[in-house]
Amino acid sequence: GIAGSELKNGDDLVWADLGQMFLDINDHFLTENLGLDEDGRPVNLNVQTGEIIEKVLDNVPVVNINIFEGLRLRFEDYGYLLDQDLFYFSYDWRLDLTDIAPILKNKIEEIKTKTGSGKVNVVAHSLGGLLIKEYIRQNSKESIDKLIFVGTPHLGAPKAGKIIMGGDKMGIPWLEKDRVKEIGEHSIAVHELLPNQSYFDVAGPYIKQSSNLLGYSQTKQLLINGGSAPNVFSSAETFLSHDLNNLDLSGIDAYNIAGCTGGTQGGY
Repeated sequence: GIAGSELKNGDDLVWADLGQMFLDINDHFLTENLGLDEDGRPVNLNVQTGEIIEKVLDNVPVVNINIFEGLRLRFEDYGYLLDQDLFYFSYDWRLDLTDIAPILKNKIEEIKTKTGSGKVNVVAHSLGGLLIKEYIRQNSKESIDKLIFVGTPHLGAPKAGKIIMGGDKMGIPWLEKDRVKEIGEHSIAVHELLPNQSYFDVAGPYIKQSSNLLGYSQTKQLLINGGSAPNVFSSAETFLSHDLNNLDLSGIDAYNIAGCTGGTQGGY
């Protein structure tokens, strides 16, 4: 999912270096390294994808440090072995999923070759669910056996709009939310998470301004007025035009885990 993979500048961990966030009062190191231009392209070309974030900062009780480690350990309890028949896929979660899908294709082909299997099972969290559907759209279903969506916003996530309008601390108490806003304003992936027209048709508006509930076009204009880069918004709308919420998954053993315990933010 979004923010679930490390981003590094050489050997220097940028996301998610909680220690550096704590020491750098305004967290400008984040935008210096992870900033994007008005077309959604990285400004710092030295930034590369690291590993999946399993956990961050041991012994810090105020932070939910277990990201994916618990899931991996559960799989290992059932006999799976990392990098033998259990694999992670890390990627730059700031960028257009249309461009990430071919990288995922290479990973899936690599796994098939390594394991001698004709198909893979996919567990996709949040944004990762949209990524695997874009992979299927670009390629085919023939390499996918089981597909488990975990908290995937198939019609979009209102919280993406909140990030663009006002930032977010991403569960990290000392993270400067304005830096997240600045990255989100130019991130195509964050815009690809925005509620699409189908969300408005099914669930209705998610932003109330004064006494007015804003429709899709009004919400788009509000976000652009608030800092969303128009070219980035256009790229995301091209992605949304792929109509992935109506993607044909017949022949795949598919499951959808919508949520657990905590409620999902639905309006502002």
